[in-house]
Amino acid sequence: MKQKVDNFEVLQSSILKKVVEYARQEYNLIMGCTLVEMS
Repeated sequence: MKQKVDNFEVLQSSILKKVVEYARQEYNLIMGCTLVEMS
């Protein structure tokens, strides 16, 4: 049972990392477009 919990935590953290990376890319894209429009 403990093993299952560990695997779930690892899975959760890897999903979280992907979400954070994706969000950062989206944010950079939006900020880049905003800066271009402002200038």
